[in-house]
Amino acid sequence: MAHQALNRVNPVFANFDAGETLEIVITRLAGPRKPDKLVVCTASNENGTDARQTFLRKDILISTTIVPQLTS
Repeated sequence: MAHQALNRVNPVFANFDAGETLEIVITRLAGPRKPDKLVVCTASNENGTDARQTFLRKDILISTTIVPQLTS
């Protein structure tokens, strides 16, 4: 089973301003234990359009941060 099938993230897309806090809920469904990672992608959305639509644009610069998820 793919890692994406085991993990749920909510919200998937969101708008927020610099300095603000956004709460993200990550739920991992039952499955085999293996190392996971969360990939967080951010982009400037100065005009406040729909966040999902921002990531579909070809001219947008996307920053990516990888957060390892530890298994115990």
